Amino acid sequence: MEQWLADEPTLLWLMEQECSHEQDDTSSWGRLAAAGHNLLMMTGRLGSWKKLTQHGLNDAMALGDRQSQANCLQSLGDLALRESALEQARTSYEQALPLFREIHSRLGEANC
Repeated sequence: MEQWLADEPTLLWLMEQECSHEQDDTSSWGRLAAAGHNLLMMTGRLGSWKKLTQHGLNDAMALGDRQSQANCLQSLGDLALRESALEQARTSYEQALPLFREIHSRLGEANC
């Protein structure tokens, strides 16, 4: 956890750089955003959480990575819920739900 927090400024800087993608359709940024969700939430780094998750969502959408899209949308819903933006949270969860169903993620469905 300490290493992740120490690398937070570097990760945020890297999001601003142009990156090429591998040949597969897996979003590294989307997976990283999902991995950092709980840590950023628990440490109150809401701005970094939002930036990383939105970047991950954009990257996942560009690559067609449905799992990362669903996870990022759920994460944005969780963030909106934490900020008491209930309609925004509902919208994010409603966008994530069909994606979780498509990839047969019962846990994702339940979380939405």
